[in-house]
Amino acid sequence: MTDRKLIPERAREYDKKYRAKKRDFVLASAKAWRERNPEKVRAIGIAYRQANLDKVRAACRKATREWKAANPEKARAAVIVRRARELGASGTFNADDVRLLMRLQKGKCPVCLSTIRDKYHIDHVLPLASGGTNDRLNIQLLCPDCNLSKNASHPIDFMQRRGFLL
Repeated sequence: MTDRKLIPERAREYDKKYRAKKRDFVLASAKAWRERNPEKVRAIGIAYRQANLDKVRAACRKATREWKAANPEKARAAVIVRRARELGASGTFNADDVRLLMRLQKGKCPVCLSTIRDKYHIDHVLPLASGGTNDRLNIQLLCPDCNLSKNASHPIDFMQRRGFLL
């Protein structure tokens, strides 16, 4: 009885040592097998995801959170681009355009002149709801208070409500 219990342990130990010693060979063999059997690899992946759905979803959520933390400008731009695509608006912008706007606006909200380096909203000058585009020429960076009070109003109406003569 005890010999039978030791055999799997010995086999695991031998396998571990073999894989450590012949690491490059083992990796190359596994890669070759995956290239020869793409359908089996796909089926194994699908079966794993179905059996471990919660684990896979948690890993995806974690990876998404980490990416958003590492790329805040890209994450904000992606949300705006997705919303514009849903509304059928033309044009696009990216995180580089947002960084350029931050530099051109000198880190200030163009409406109230407060600092927006840490917290800002990407605003469409002419709102998407009013037929505005999602082009980089139609976006500006506003402080959260100004953007939330502007909502989907026309830029001239908004600025006149704020006391500017336009």
